[in-house]
Amino acid sequence: ATDIFTDIGIVEPAIGYETARQQAQHALDLSPDVFYAHVALMYLYRTYDRNWSAAQGELDEMRRLEPANADLPLFQGILDWTLGRWAPAESQLRTAINGSPLFPDTYFNLGIALYGAKRFPEAEAAFRKTLELSPAFIFGNGYLAKSLLAQGNIDAALSVSEFEKNEEGRLAYL
Repeated sequence: ATDIFTDIGIVEPAIGYETARQQAQHALDLSPDVFYAHVALMYLYRTYDRNWSAAQGELDEMRRLEPANADLPLFQGILDWTLGRWAPAESQLRTAINGSPLFPDTYFNLGIALYGAKRFPEAEAAFRKTLELSPAFIFGNGYLAKSLLAQGNIDAALSVSEFEKNEEGRLAYL
């Protein structure tokens, strides 16, 4: 949770991410097979350290620990879009959606992958699905506005951006 509070500006990043890293490492010191401690480290390597090989290493360890874990395609898809691997990201995220069709985070990340691939109408649909499942999804309206803007729908983008609950998100994506 500390890393999420850092992402949305509640905790100073250097403090939040380091606290999250210490918590994850402590969990692994107690039991090296704690799947979600590896998730936390993968997230930290990807988001804060930008150490892509370490993030992939954590994903590989997660796959070793729980090869049938339904969250693995989501995590792999997120790392793939982070690295600009749009097609593999889309494939992984669609697999994740098939396994958990009501989880808004997966549609949101699919939208990011589709946006990165310049498939703006499909990205718009994914962001709309995100907001259908979770109307207050943080950055959901901001990314929807961004996908509308990329299609030349300026008025619609401005209108949608007004619904973004996060001020940073409202300003950053237009």
